Amino acid sequence: MQKTVLIGLHGKESLVDVLKLEFLFDGYTATFVNTFDPMFTHAEQGIYGVYIMDLNLGSPNSENIDPGIRMYDYVRARVESGEARFLGISGNVAAVAAAYQRGIPACRSASFILSDFLK
Repeated sequence: MQKTVLIGLHGKESLVDVLKLEFLFDGYTATFVNTFDPMFTHAEQGIYGVYIMDLNLGSPNSENIDPGIRMYDYVRARVESGEARFLGISGNVAAVAAAYQRGIPACRSASFILSDFLK
């Protein structure tokens, strides 16, 4: 079975470069986007095993986590059944706290360690 990941990040070019190498090394086929609409379209058109995204995708520095809420709601059943993994990241502490309050798996982008997430 092919390992796939859908990643939606804005303004984190160095993190995107690291993720590309990490996922390639781990045998994943990765799709990268930097705004929410393409992320959601890709999610609707294909089934991914891993979803990683800026909680506020498309609105850097914002506390608005509507993109993260919408995406997690879309994949929640697959995450809860163990078929997929989801992680929302943000440099905005309030955004991460809001995600936690809604039960969305999330962490600060500064503390994101891919190898720990993929274990």
